[in-house]
Formats: sequence, structure tokens, C-alpha cells
Amino acid sequence: MADGSISSHEAFADIPDERASSLLVFEDDVQMISTASQNAHEDIHLKITGTEGRIELRPAFHGECSLHLSRGDLSVTVEHDSFDAEHEMEAAIDYFADRLLGDGEIDPDGRHGLRDRRIIEALHDSAERGEPVELA
Repeated sequence: MADGSISSHEAFADIPDERASSLLVFEDDVQMISTASQNAHEDIHLKITGTEGRIELRPAFHGECSLHLSRGDLSVTVEHDSFDAEHEMEAAIDYFADRLLGDGEIDPDGRHGLRDRRIIEALHDSAERGEPVELA
């Protein structure tokens, strides 16, 4: 089930999904809640909460990253602040160039991108209908 709303800020007048949230239900009724905004205060993180612990990256981009792991009474934090933000994409570009010039297979492939596209379309359909959409 997805929900999207349009910002009242004029800079986002032509963007139909300035804010969005979704609930994805996977096999065995595993659920994922997602929220996104193109106009919110910057808060870039990824949090995965399971039945026995939690993994959190905060911030997840922009040249730095803190990894927080917790399970029961045990928790650990790993700080990594030596990313070079200007060269953040260098490894991905090098990988792609290597695959274009060599014989290696590109991963993820087009099937992965097509699956992503189907999920995005289903989220938009769900937001428009106001009801869950099932993917085959």
C-alpha cells in the first residue's frame, strides 16, 4: 500500500510524489515500511529492525557513515568518516567501464532494473487507487 502527496511549495508544483510512504509485504508476511521526501530536512539513513536486533546506517551517504548494530543487551557502533564525497561514485563508474571494455557480466542486469521498475509502478498504482497492489 502506498501513499503520495504533493507539496504546497512552488518548487515542487510539478512533482507528483514529493512525499511518499509505502508498506511492502513479502513472503512469510515480512513487512517493510518506507518513507521518502524530496523536500524534507536532510535525514539520510537506513534502518532494519528484526525480531532479534537492529542494523542502522546514519548517515548513509555524503562521504560519511556510522553503522549501529544491536541485539539484546549488546550494541556496537562503527564510525567511518574517511569517504571522499567527491569520488563517491568512482567505484561504480570504474566497474561499469571495466565491464564495457572486458568480458565480465554486468550485475545487476536488466532483469534487476525491470523488477525495480515494476515495483515503482505498483507503488504509484497503489497510491492512485488507495489500496494494495499485488505483484506477480
